[in-house]
Amino acid sequence: MLKEAGRNAGIDGVTHQMLHRTCSTYMAQITSVKDVQAHLRHTNAKTILEHYIKSVPESVRVAVESFGSVVEEEAEWLRSAGELNPFEPNSAVR
Repeated sequence: MLKEAGRNAGIDGVTHQMLHRTCSTYMAQITSVKDVQAHLRHTNAKTILEHYIKSVPESVRVAVESFGSVVEEEAEWLRSAGELNPFEPNSAVR
């Protein structure tokens, strides 16, 4: 189901490990490792640090946030032009 949902969203290779790592990395930026450990139901915080939480350099974070705002501006433009249907996956892909 995950791989199919990923493909529908335009993302190939979605796995539960990818979701665990993404969730853990974002959670670690706003809460403690112990909270992430509890969320993932692991008994050892070392496992979380070694395998799930990934370091994201500040320069990458800034670039991704900037890219996100550009993508949102483009999506808004497509919506206003009637070319993007938020209920139809990949509606703006040409």
